[in-house]
Amino acid sequence: MALKLLVINGVKTLKFGGFDMNQKIIKNINSSFQGEVVKGNELGRKLGFPTANLNLRSKVNFPTLNGVYSVRVYHNDQPFHGVMNIGVKPTFENISRVKTFEVHILNFNRDIYGEILKVEICSFIRSEKKFDSIDALKKQIHQDFLYLFRLVNQY
Repeated sequence: MALKLLVINGVKTLKFGGFDMNQKIIKNINSSFQGEVVKGNELGRKLGFPTANLNLRSKVNFPTLNGVYSVRVYHNDQPFHGVMNIGVKPTFENISRVKTFEVHILNFNRDIYGEILKVEICSFIRSEKKFDSIDALKKQIHQDFLYLFRLVNQY
């Protein structure tokens, strides 16, 4: 059996045989966690997608699969949609390879360093990968957001 990426009604789904890999990924993790927003390298801001870098406050069982996820973020109990990267940012050569948890929150522009965010993972978008250029990475980030917008508009 092969792993297949299917697009059904504009939504990406990983299938292995008849098994939905998104369900497996989500079922194998705690779907929510909390983290304190800490200073990062500001790479997301330089790319035009500022992120909240999280120092996790709760023990979580994340998949070994680094990747990009659609998330719901709660700031002071107010929900926002977002896109989260879990991984080591392989496109950037001169940074530490420590796994990070960073989220871009849609329609949000506040200074929240030191504050606590609650994050709920909604779905897996794609695996983390190294891009040939920063422009290629930016283009993919735009595609990730288009995926999120389609997902949000379905519900």
